[in-house]
Amino acid sequence: MKKSTFEEISHERWDELEILLKQLEKNQAGSEAARLPGLFRQSCHDLSLAQHRMYGRKLCDRLNQLVVRCYHQLHRRAGRSGQRVIQLVSQTFPQAIREEWRLFALAFVLFFGPFCAMIAAAYYAPHWIFSLLGPAELTMLDQMHGAGAQPTAPFKKEYGEMGIHFMMFAYYVQHNIGIGLTMFGMGMLFTVGAVYALITQGLILGAMFGYIHYTGHADNIWRFAIGHSSFELLGLIVCGVAGMRLGLGVLFPGRNPRGRAIMLAGRRALPILLGGAGMLFLAAMVEGFWSSQRDLSDDVRYAFGVLMWVVWALYFLLVGRGMERSRIDDP
Repeated sequence: MKKSTFEEISHERWDELEILLKQLEKNQAGSEAARLPGLFRQSCHDLSLAQHRMYGRKLCDRLNQLVVRCYHQLHRRAGRSGQRVIQLVSQTFPQAIREEWRLFALAFVLFFGPFCAMIAAAYYAPHWIFSLLGPAELTMLDQMHGAGAQPTAPFKKEYGEMGIHFMMFAYYVQHNIGIGLTMFGMGMLFTVGAVYALITQGLILGAMFGYIHYTGHADNIWRFAIGHSSFELLGLIVCGVAGMRLGLGVLFPGRNPRGRAIMLAGRRALPILLGGAGMLFLAAMVEGFWSSQRDLSDDVRYAFGVLMWVVWALYFLLVGRGMERSRIDDP
């Protein structure tokens, strides 16, 4: 192939890459940035071919500069994972929650309505609690939060104090995030699945609290749960919101094909799901390493718990306000 023919075939692709690199270097590229890896591979092939066929220094220098600039941009984008996490926490997640405030309010009611109802049932209709919780659950609650409960005592000799806390942390990560992801996935059932999961979790957790109220040891469960309650309960609600948003894409595709509607709803729900999973991970940390501490005073526990509820409320209301709405998949 002659040099002129090679340039005629390839010059449009090189010009496209040149324009894309200028946009990336000015942080102005949009979805077209996804073409960079493919253009980079093709440019490497072109450079190798031009050098092998000795098409001249000028052409080889141009291609070499394009390849070097591509390489720098690819490494720059690969190194932005930490920036994306910061952006998610400081901007994308709270903005997405405010954008879905109606779904959040609905999920809040769907969860805390049954939760509070089951606590009230401890005083007015305790048979509802026993209809939800079996003997195994009641025994576990008595061991953890009953009179003189020491649930970690049998493990102290085997695992040590720190080993116990880490074991509990690992269990809570698996359990809590598993529930959150299940709530999200159930949203695919035309939103009804996420609604059902929110109500069910509210009923079960409310029944657990209600049973301890019924036995007369309410202080035991509240002093344990208050520290991580905001992380865990709000995290479950947030995952429910993500599930409902996904389900609405299935239920109301609009003018889009249903597959594309689900994809768009998934993109919109993704930062909410990631934020909810992060909250549940933090809940596991607090529950495993803080709530299970036996030497913390009640005043410290309740002060910390109330403070965290206030912090989360301010976070959702204020963080990222006034910034341009971002998407987690923005380049």
